[in-house]
Amino acid sequence: MASYTVPSRIETERLVLRRYGTADAEALTRVALEVAGAELLGIEHAPSNERSAAVPRRLGFAAGPPSTMTCHDSGEQIPSVSWRATRETLASEPLASAPRPRIFDAAGAELEWPA
Repeated sequence: MASYTVPSRIETERLVLRRYGTADAEALTRVALEVAGAELLGIEHAPSNERSAAVPRRLGFAAGPPSTMTCHDSGEQIPSVSWRATRETLASEPLASAPRPRIFDAAGAELEWPA
C-alpha cells in the first residue's frame, strides 16, 4: 500500500508531477479530491505521449477543454492535452474501488480519512 504525506500547507496553486504511474496518480487523485479539498484535478501532457495519456484514461478522467498550457513536443511549443477529474469521478470505477493510501501530516502522524 502506498503512503503519502499531506502537506501542512500548500505553497503553490499548481503541483507539477512527473513520471508518476497509474497507482501513484490514483492515490494522489484520492488525496487531492478527498483530503486536500480540491474541486477539480487536472493532468496535462504532450500530445505525442501515449503513455502519459493512458494514465488519466485508465483512471476515468474526462478529456478536458483545449489547454492554455504549452509543452515541448516534437521540437515545437504546442498546447498540451488536458484531462479533468472531480469528486464525482471518485464514484466511478476504477477509482470507486481503489484502496485509500495511508496519509500523514507534516510531523509524520498518520491521519484519518474524512468520513
